[in-house]
This record gives sequence, C-alpha cells and structure tokens, in this order.
Amino acid sequence: EPSNGLRMLAGGEPLPADLAAKLTAKGATLWNMYGPTETTIWSALSRVSPGGAVTIGAPIANTELHVIDASGMVCAPGQVGELMIGGDGLANGYFDRPDLTTEAFREMEIARRALRLYRTGDLAVRGADGSLRVLGRRDGQVKLRGFRIELGEIETRLRAEPGVTSAAVALKTAPGGQDRLVGYVVGGADTTALATALARTLPDYMVPTLWQSLDALPQTANGKLDRKALPDPDFSVARKAVTPGNAPETPTEQALAAIWCEVLGLKEISVTETVFAMGIDSLAVFRLAARMMGKGHALEARHVLEHPSLRELAAFADKRGTVSAGAAKPSVKDFLRKRTGT
Repeated sequence: EPSNGLRMLAGGEPLPADLAAKLTAKGATLWNMYGPTETTIWSALSRVSPGGAVTIGAPIANTELHVIDASGMVCAPGQVGELMIGGDGLANGYFDRPDLTTEAFREMEIARRALRLYRTGDLAVRGADGSLRVLGRRDGQVKLRGFRIELGEIETRLRAEPGVTSAAVALKTAPGGQDRLVGYVVGGADTTALATALARTLPDYMVPTLWQSLDALPQTANGKLDRKALPDPDFSVARKAVTPGNAPETPTEQALAAIWCEVLGLKEISVTETVFAMGIDSLAVFRLAARMMGKGHALEARHVLEHPSLRELAAFADKRGTVSAGAAKPSVKDFLRKRTGT
C-alpha cells in the first residue's frame, strides 16, 4: 500500500490495470516501463494516472516504436499489430545464433527510410494521441469457436475477485479434440462463484468452463508466468451427487431437469449445480435454450447464463410464464450481438 510521495517503476511484466489502480490509490507516483533485453531493457515509459489507462506512452530518446501489420505495413491508429523497436538501443543480435538473429531482427523500409527493427512478439495499438498500449503476447491471444480472446483480459477480471491472489487462463484441448478455456487460480476462491462473477461482465465464450486451483502459478527462470507449464486439467467433469436436498421438486424444476438430461446426455441432475461447474460451453447452452423454448418455456440462452442452476432458472421461469403462440423466438445471432456488443 504505497503512500503519497513514493515513486515506483513497474516493468518486466505487463502492468495490470487493477494493480495500477491499487498502487496509485494513495497518491504515489507510478511509471510504466517497457522494453525487452534485445533493445537494452527500456524503450518506452509512461506515467500512470490514478484511474487512467495503462499505456507504454512514447519511446525514450533515440528509440523508435512501430506497430506493423501482417503484411509489413505500418498500422493506422486503432489498428492492432506487432510492436517493433529500432534505434540506438538495438542489440547486434544473439551471440552465435544467426538463425535466431535473422528471425527476430528485420530489415525494413518505413517512410522511405531503411530501418533495422526488433520483433517483440507483443501485440500493440496506437491511440489517437499517439500513445501505445500493449495488448499482450501473440501467444496470449487465442481463438475459440471463431472468437478472438485476449487471455489477459480474463485474468485481470479474475484477480479483481475476492480470494484470488493470482490467476492465469489457457486454452487446452480435450482428448476428444474440443478446445476448452481453463482458469487457474491461487488463493482458494470458490471457482463456481468465480465463473458466475465473470459471466456478469464477459461474453460466455470468455468464461472458463474448467477450473483448477494451484498453490502457485508456474514461472520461467526470470519469474514470469510460464503458460506452457500450466498443467492439463481433469477433462472428466465430476458430477454432483443428486440427494433429497438437491433433487428436482417443483413441476418446473422437474420439467427443466428432463430437458437438460436429454440434451446433455445425463441420467439425473442436481438443481444446485451450475452450467459453469458442469463445463457446458455456449453451443450446449443454445441447444438447451432451443429445447426449452420448444417445450413452451420462455427461456433464452442468456437466461441460462444469468440463472445458471436449475433451481434459479426454474424460479425465474415461473415468474416469466410460458411462450405465447405467436411470440418470436430469439435467434443465435441476436444473442451473440447482445453478448459481444457488435
């Protein structure tokens, strides 16, 4: 809890917005430093204002920062590309590794100037004011069912939840070939509560469907998160035993339970188990919604995510009533637009 008058320089890892907010809450001065070893450590810096956006600002003296697209052209403001660095701090290359040097250091022409630039592997975007914001590593961006996902955005939301001291998210492939988002948390927080909390602010495809609690996140030799070392989860989701306390009781609970068991291929289901704990993806949610609408229940896919257990959903359904004969049923496209804001 830094106090007023303390000056801090943050570097080595991307500075999360939640951490920046905590460090500047009592008036301390915080500078975000950016730059890899290959460009002599520091290449850019920016003072972080309390509650302001975290950027890397502008390059230091005799340094150049360029955001380059896949075709080798300079990106326009607002366009995401790879950050490349040139200038006096640029290294000659990797000692006795000409292969790595050729791959990482590129000869390019920008504005009719011949430049030698280092490929950072970081995705960045330039704002209208010229400041640069680093979005994360290229390998920190994944694609799931056609959606491009920034893992760092999910991790920032997770760290803001009570009981989470550190968190990581990875895309893992199940034995059957299906890709699943896996959340790794340190701190003993309830993972079902975490999934429910994320669903309130993130699209469903960004909510991990498998979870694993760890004593510590794996790190590289220099103390950074080692994503490749994150363990594979148990893809066989444990079923919650159905007891007299969580068996379907009301007519609506029983009707919905029958639909869920049919769609998900289950023999029985607990009314207190959530779709997040069960590891259900968005495609299964749409199938559930379509079947429930077909049976006369006025329940859309978004209602399943807002009321993720059968007990909650049944109580909501009783208040909502049934689908009228002429009512238009929601489409998948309409739902996706609502969830993604597009």
